[in-house]
Amino acid sequence: MRKFKTVIEIVCEAEDHDEAMDVAGEYLRGALSSGVSMQCQTKPLSGGSKLMLTGFMAIGLVGAGFLSTSFIHSQPYQGQNSIGSNACQVPLKTTVTGLAEDRFKNSWQGKGLRSALNHIKR
Repeated sequence: MRKFKTVIEIVCEAEDHDEAMDVAGEYLRGALSSGVSMQCQTKPLSGGSKLMLTGFMAIGLVGAGFLSTSFIHSQPYQGQNSIGSNACQVPLKTTVTGLAEDRFKNSWQGKGLRSALNHIKR
């Protein structure tokens, strides 16, 4: 058996709330037949199918969003094999051969010795 929801609306003229309730009760018992209008509306109760449909639609939209972003961001980077020609880098001091290399090495060792001596003095 299915469940149904029934809404009954009774409209009548009355002095106050209590008299309107009494008139409605008399009408429903069948003791009163004039001066009252009644409207009835009945509909089946949904067994959760609307909730399930809404859930599936939400999951579908989220899934479509993930798929669309993965297709957009899955394109490979065009310049990944030619990164050496695109990089801007100044020449390092260590790559210069000869006298410049000796000066760099000596200055680096001198800085290391001064730092060690300052650390010992403290």
